[in-house]
Amino acid sequence: MTREEILDFLEEVIPGEVEDIVLAEEVCDNAFLGIDTEVPRAIYSTEMCLYELAKTMSAKSAEDYFNERIFHTDISCIGGGLCPPLFITTPS
Repeated sequence: MTREEILDFLEEVIPGEVEDIVLAEEVCDNAFLGIDTEVPRAIYSTEMCLYELAKTMSAKSAEDYFNERIFHTDISCIGGGLCPPLFITTPS
């Protein structure tokens, strides 16, 4: 899924609230699964994001990058009611 497709999907599901959704880095766009509408946040597959990262680096580097640069956000919501993306474990 492209970033544009994600934004179109969000606009369809939560019109006028797209700017309230924090998205992961674009490298994880193919790992986008949907949104949580209870607590507005994007949902991604951890495994799919690691797979996308591993296309341009080693599996170990992809895991390190993911843990340090993508999944590093505090699990709680940040100011203004914005919540970081939720990464879930999915079947490989």
